[in-house]
Formats: sequence, structure tokens, C-alpha cells
Amino acid sequence: MVAASLQSVNHKEYEEFAARFGISAAVVLPPNARIITMSGQVGEKGGALLKTPEEQLERACEHINNALLAACPAFETSADAWASIAEITVYHVADLGEWFGKASTLTLPLKGGKIEKSLSLVRHQIIGAKLGSHKPVMTTVGVRQLFQPECHLEIQIKAVAV
Repeated sequence: MVAASLQSVNHKEYEEFAARFGISAAVVLPPNARIITMSGQVGEKGGALLKTPEEQLERACEHINNALLAACPAFETSADAWASIAEITVYHVADLGEWFGKASTLTLPLKGGKIEKSLSLVRHQIIGAKLGSHKPVMTTVGVRQLFQPECHLEIQIKAVAV
């Protein structure tokens, strides 16, 4: 198995939003693709959660990388593994904007609406460095609490190999 060639798709009304956040409205999977579904990854090391949201986010990304490489040994590099990601769901407590010292909301020109800055922060500050120009679909969900009070975020991945 190798990373599948995924086709990112945006409709006209979504192009500005997709470009701003580096995501796609949809991703088309190739025929005969095998789907790799991953449990939510958290920022733990040795069974203990790391302290800061930044440390937890970086460690969760390490777990994602390692799980993808284990699920598909044909991935030759970490870049291959990250390029196989079709979908990212991030569950986070509170607001990542507060954790990184940024404003908690961002006003978009899209009908005057607001969106949590966490989408931009997760995508661009940590995950973006690993995804490069690859643009999977992505959803962020703010929650009151995760499985332990000290857990700041959990990231679930769906990837594709052929």
C-alpha cells in the first residue's frame, strides 16, 4: 500500500474560506482505496498527559505520524504518511486562541460571521507544517471536557492508501 492520490475539491462559495484555513470542502478518494481509521490521539507520553496545550498538540501529531507509519509500512516517509490524510477532526477544550495568546475569534468577510481561531491555529501552527500544501477536510469541535480534565485536545484521523 502507498499513499493514495487524493483530490481536493472546493465549490465557488467555499474557495475563500478554504484558502484562508488551508482546508478543502471535500476530498475525493480514488477507486479501490483502503481507509485507515485512527482512534483519537492525545498528547501523552509514558501514560501521562503532557502539561501544556502546545506540548499536547505536538505529541498528538507524533502519535498520528507513528500510527500512520505502523498502519501502512509502505509509506516511505512521514511526508507520505501525512499526505495520506483525508480527514482531520480536532476536539479541543475551551479555545486554542487563548492558549496561544491570540484573540479568541476571527471575523471573516463571509456574511459577517465569526469562526473560532482554533481552526487556523491548529492547521497552521502545528499540523500545517506536517501537511504542507496537502489540504484534507477538517473539523474542529469545542468541548467542555475530554476523557480527563488535564486533556486539552484529541485528534482523530482518517487516511487513505492504495
